[in-house]
Amino acid sequence: MLRKAIHDRERGSCFYCLRQTLANVRCLDHVVPRVRHGRNSYRNLVSCCIECNTGKCDRSAADFLRILYRKGRLTAAELDGRLLALKDLAAGKLRPAGF
Repeated sequence: MLRKAIHDRERGSCFYCLRQTLANVRCLDHVVPRVRHGRNSYRNLVSCCIECNTGKCDRSAADFLRILYRKGRLTAAELDGRLLALKDLAAGKLRPAGF
């Protein structure tokens, strides 16, 4: 139930690169990696594409977003928006429906 709610919250887009993703290539990613004691909470889970999930590894989400920006995958405005979304997520402002 939480998995579907997280994917629905992102509306079919990858949280990191903002590309639309098909249901069969979406996965969940821990914003704070589990190896760094990240939890399985809607405040720490985002829907993303497999490419971003694989590329992020155990980096912080903010560091990974900056990498995407340097590679030209995000504009400056998109980077700022994603960094703000990370703050909102941690503050519990991006609740998925039903949570």
